[in-house]
Amino acid sequence: MPRSGTATIREGQNPRASARGASQAFVQIEEGPDDTWVTGDRIAELQTLAVLPAERGHGIGTLLLDLVDAELDRMGVADLLIGTLAANTGAQRLYERRGLRPVLVYYARFGADGAKPA
Repeated sequence: MPRSGTATIREGQNPRASARGASQAFVQIEEGPDDTWVTGDRIAELQTLAVLPAERGHGIGTLLLDLVDAELDRMGVADLLIGTLAANTGAQRLYERRGLRPVLVYYARFGADGAKPA
């Protein structure tokens, strides 16, 4: 398991946390509160968490999320949103082990797949 990494999160930007080179997390912080559900003054959204396929299963995703959580805690941001593809059950398990729960469902139609409106 990696023992070091960095997290840089700044409001109004797409910052990143990184460990082992190309593995990274991008977080964006928005002003709140949100009118859909109760939130704090700022809401963080993990835009990307990417771990190279060869590095998966070695705790790098957990390390990246530890770094993100530590930096958000330092900034006083308690609310975090994370999206994932429905088929990405590994990411879903990781997020649920960390106490996150599903709250949104997105539906999509992709023209590249030949889908058309009904």
